Amino acid sequence: MGCSPLPMFAPAQCRAARGLLDWNQGQLAQQAGVSRSTVREFEAGHHELHRSTQTLLVRALQDAGVRLIDAGEEGCGVRLAKPSIP
Repeated sequence: MGCSPLPMFAPAQCRAARGLLDWNQGQLAQQAGVSRSTVREFEAGHHELHRSTQTLLVRALQDAGVRLIDAGEEGCGVRLAKPSIP
């Protein structure tokens, strides 16, 4: 499954975001308050997310410092937010 523009959330973005954070599917599921099977099935492209589940996953990733990048000319992506320096 390819990238889709936000507010949609692509399985590839989810996998890449977890990679940046060095999280496994269970860690993301726990942080988002969803089941591991939800993350696994979404990342495998077996089903779309309900809007509320997508919000939980995206919020967990963003709270951990991931920025989701819109699908533009270059396609969608992820990056780690620049850490704030006190």
